[in-house]
Amino acid sequence: MRKLDNLHIEITLGVFLMLLSFILSFLMVINILKFDASLTIFFCLLMYMLSLVGLVLGLHGVFTMMTLRRKSVRYVSQVVCDVNPYLAVGGE
Repeated sequence: MRKLDNLHIEITLGVFLMLLSFILSFLMVINILKFDASLTIFFCLLMYMLSLVGLVLGLHGVFTMMTLRRKSVRYVSQVVCDVNPYLAVGGE
């Protein structure tokens, strides 16, 4: 279960980064955060990078979790089919 805990942290971090970039961008749009022209471009690029990194981290965590669960389901189904060969044919 240690691997799944790490994946949950990875997904949570990805969601947090995406929400942070959205909130900071929104604050900039409604003029609560005000910058000079050069800092505005830098800040927009920073928010884009935060959003992109959050998306990549979240998707990596989700797809890794899916592959781990598929492997465990295949292992369990293989053990069940070895014990009861009628389940391998599709019978119930």
